[in-house]
Amino acid sequence: KEDGLKLCDFKKPEKPVLLVMGGSLGAVHINDAIRKNLKSLVKKFNIIHLCGKGNLDETIENDSYVQFEYVNEELKDIFAAADIVVSRAGANAICELLVLAKPALLIPLSAEASRGDQILNAASFKKQGFADMLEEQDMTDEILLTKINELYECREDYIDKMKDSRMNNSTEKIMSLIKATVKDR
Repeated sequence: KEDGLKLCDFKKPEKPVLLVMGGSLGAVHINDAIRKNLKSLVKKFNIIHLCGKGNLDETIENDSYVQFEYVNEELKDIFAAADIVVSRAGANAICELLVLAKPALLIPLSAEASRGDQILNAASFKKQGFADMLEEQDMTDEILLTKINELYECREDYIDKMKDSRMNNSTEKIMSLIKATVKDR
């Protein structure tokens, strides 16, 4: 966590950290919505924004906002620094969020822009209590801000659900299945 905060050099490191990520190419709708609401968000949060290649906005100067096109080895430190996350709902992203027990607001790609798998992923995570969900077509400034604030206020509930998940400890489960199969032969 300390390394992630050091990387971002926030002037008020005691504020909670909101991580925003939209995949390696970024997510234009998410980027635009976060930036449009930046003034409200930075009152409460430090924001780490992984905005995708070619999507930096050099005009934004704020001590509580840092943006990266892409990160590699630093991602582990950024995840550690994050208290909550706004993300797409791709399979890799949601699995990382679950394993790391990071409360998230999932904003899946719309059915028009994808196969619909992200919508199913986000709906499943919401149903299990691992994350909240906001579909792009339903996103307004007010709803986005409300959802982010509610996520932060209820973050411990999400963390508890993820830690209690049957999907955790997969290595142990696989090993017990292998042992049971071998034993039956």
